[in-house]
Amino acid sequence: MAGQTASVVAAGKSSLRPLIARAIQNNSSIKSIRSSSSAAAATTKLAYADAQREVKKANAPPSALSIQTVVRRGIPPKLRTPTTPSSQQTAGAAIREIGCTRRVFLLNSHLNTDELHGLAYRMDLLGRNTAINSVLIATTDDDDVEHGALPTCLVDLQREKNEDPVLDFANKERGSNWHVSGGYDARAAFESGLTKDPVEVERLLEGIRRLALAARGGESLVAAEDFDSEDNSNEVKYPPVESRVPIITVPHGLVNDGGYALCMGSYVLATRDSTVRFLNPWKGLSFDPIGLSYVLPRLGWEFRQESADYPVGMLMALTGYEADAFDMVETGLATHYIDSPTKVGILERELGSNVVPWEQQGLYRKRKKLYGQKDDDDVTAGGGPGGFRGRRKRFDPNDKYRNVAVANVLHSISEFDASGKEMLASVDAEMRRLEDPSLVLEHDRFFMDAPRSSQAVNIAAAFADFFAREKSVEGVVEQLKEVASSHKDKSDPEERECGEVAADLASKMESACPLSLKAVHRLMMLGSKNSETLESCMKRELNVQKHMLIGEDFERWAKSGVSGTDQGGFRGWKHESLKDVTNDEVEEILSK
Repeated sequence: MAGQTASVVAAGKSSLRPLIARAIQNNSSIKSIRSSSSAAAATTKLAYADAQREVKKANAPPSALSIQTVVRRGIPPKLRTPTTPSSQQTAGAAIREIGCTRRVFLLNSHLNTDELHGLAYRMDLLGRNTAINSVLIATTDDDDVEHGALPTCLVDLQREKNEDPVLDFANKERGSNWHVSGGYDARAAFESGLTKDPVEVERLLEGIRRLALAARGGESLVAAEDFDSEDNSNEVKYPPVESRVPIITVPHGLVNDGGYALCMGSYVLATRDSTVRFLNPWKGLSFDPIGLSYVLPRLGWEFRQESADYPVGMLMALTGYEADAFDMVETGLATHYIDSPTKVGILERELGSNVVPWEQQGLYRKRKKLYGQKDDDDVTAGGGPGGFRGRRKRFDPNDKYRNVAVANVLHSISEFDASGKEMLASVDAEMRRLEDPSLVLEHDRFFMDAPRSSQAVNIAAAFADFFAREKSVEGVVEQLKEVASSHKDKSDPEERECGEVAADLASKMESACPLSLKAVHRLMMLGSKNSETLESCMKRELNVQKHMLIGEDFERWAKSGVSGTDQGGFRGWKHESLKDVTNDEVEEILSK
């Protein structure tokens, strides 16, 4: 009996051994996981500390760490930085090196304060980097942000050298739209308590202003930003160099309000889904300080378009009109139309592989210098490559050849541009002359023969007397209502449509915050003067927006929960109508 018991116990022990061994293995695995996670956390902290030291050594602002830099291989599963808030799944933006160009991915439609400053700083330096040829800002349908894949179309394709590239873009349903950029999230700023701190409010608005200046380039340098230190010895110093390489933006979706700061570069390529609208007056806010009161009154001026004769900018500012891709090109808000976002891959490949850096673009070699001669490009004002006589000054013989190759690439992939040139007009005409007409599809024939038009320009032309000559917002609304009432029962369909459009515009204006709408109108009137500059308009917009962000109207809207794109969804403003807002209130906001 005792022997049987001993054998049972032994059998039990033998059966428990695998379980015990498995438990010990699992426990060691748990410990290893914990140790590995703690090691990863420690590694992250060390990497962040190293990055901080590098930033300080480079005399860069701490906000530069908020923008992720990714590579073509080995991308982390989550595109986060040590400064990314826990509420965000990814950083707001990421920059990727692709051959001789740099591509900026907008991972979130809104950026926080640090990300605005960080992206502005990065773009400002990239714009002056002569070792690249361009900066491409584009996030299209195929960019898998959630998994951090960030495909770059043709450049990253694993294929043989002689194999044709394969494009695989995700198609979205018609009627929906991607939100490309809205600047900063005003409601999130309110909920976090940021709007209660005037210093933080000014820093937020200064970030969006710097981003607009960095995208625009030229002589407008991004302002210096100080480190948080006891002394001011770490002040950021920017080199006195103009922006050299072009900033190219492909807004495949909706761009609104402060998000248009990223569209103020050299080129804007509109796709079939590109739209622009300004909705801050329906949030109790005014223009963000990116210079809209300077840009909108001058729509059509740069390319001498028909839209320059009509108040398209005032229409968009006061009614929240959503300009589509054709409106953007016909008013100069976009420089080119490319129709399909699949061309972004072609553009990326050409810029990354087939266009040399800015410093290598040109026909003339750099002039040889003698021993002891200063290392500069000084030549005579009256001379050239063959002779140097007269007063000496800085002169680049290759200046007129810089960035030409980039412009040619954009020209080759576009359907048409803002100057009115049809890229393939002569080729299409020749093909239609030689080919059998029965081989041309009806859709293609319509596209080749159809005249270009803009609904925004047509509406602005129809109501030009109201938006251009009326001195008050109330006057514009009253005249629109009068047209709507008088055309309501017309037998002519076009006249009835005119009345319906007028009624819709008046309704949208009445649903906006009265104080905000009057402030925007006043900014537009002041910005349209010939003596104004982009910087002076930015400064005025910043002062007004600071007041609006801490104002009662914005607080009421932020607490309501109404969407920022819902025109007419909120009516609980401080003033019931436009007539209740006095001129003294508007002037008080402008004078602060």
